[in-house]
Amino acid sequence: MSSSFQDMGNICYPKVKLCMWRVLLDCIPSRANLVARGITLQLHLFPLCELQQESTEHILLHCPIAYSIWLQQVGVCSGKHACEIRLVLWGAIGWNLWRF
Repeated sequence: MSSSFQDMGNICYPKVKLCMWRVLLDCIPSRANLVARGITLQLHLFPLCELQQESTEHILLHCPIAYSIWLQQVGVCSGKHACEIRLVLWGAIGWNLWRF
């Protein structure tokens, strides 16, 4: 396990850390992953933007709304504790986007 991920465990809630671990393994229960597991769903689009299928990559990277949220946080990460701030933001924002 990388030291950054271990550091994240010291400063993030366990449920956020678990979610980000699942993101790294691409096993969060996104709609795309649920369909791949054989679960039938009526809706496949990510409800935040309703543009593409809800996949891990779309939730965190490709959704234009999620992307704008990430861009707004870039300026927050500076100073003495920038690395810790980035880890907390990455976990908290990612968890909240997925929970949407």
